Amino acid sequence: MLIDADKVKNDLNEKGWAKLINFFDSKYIHYGNEKINELFDVYEKIQKDKGVEKLTKNTLHHIPILCPEFAEVTFNDVLYDLLESIFNGKIIINCFGVSRINPNEITYTQKIHRDARDIYSSQDLLNLIILFTDSSSENGGTWILEGSHKNPLHIKPSLDDFNKKAKIITGSAGDLIVFNPFMWHCSGENKSNATRIVLTPIVTRPFIKPGLDYVR
Repeated sequence: MLIDADKVKNDLNEKGWAKLINFFDSKYIHYGNEKINELFDVYEKIQKDKGVEKLTKNTLHHIPILCPEFAEVTFNDVLYDLLESIFNGKIIINCFGVSRINPNEITYTQKIHRDARDIYSSQDLLNLIILFTDSSSENGGTWILEGSHKNPLHIKPSLDDFNKKAKIITGSAGDLIVFNPFMWHCSGENKSNATRIVLTPIVTRPFIKPGLDYVR
């Protein structure tokens, strides 16, 4: 696979995001969809037992704890090379989860948010979205406020302002999206008849404490 890492880095700097088409093959997508379905059966029982099923509805967190091989097959040599080129150095996995948008259902990722505390820390983090189903404005695709990663002020845009200026990232199963965690974004509403599934890892430089110590 030929990847123009310089273009990816330029897009990240200028727009705040970049998309790599057909980054993952159909074998990986089939594997991932099967694992995700299996994991939801397990997670939903745990979430209900702990009384957090409403807060965590349609999400999976820290998947490597129950399925370490999922992270292993996802972070292959090609992906590692790309990420290390973006960071100009080594990276680690900060978190590794899934977001599912069912038709006419709600999940917390649909709220407008950022994943970095400030513009400075965002230089040491990177959001990934791996599409396990096609993504569009109809089935809950990710909306972004392009360029907002350059604004150091942490003033959340109003819903009206966001809706007027936001851009939808569409794509097909197997596409990889990388974006600056300080960019305002959210999942959309699923108005289709099918579920949208994405894997949402975050990677960081090694000196940043991960969300969970996956190695141990």
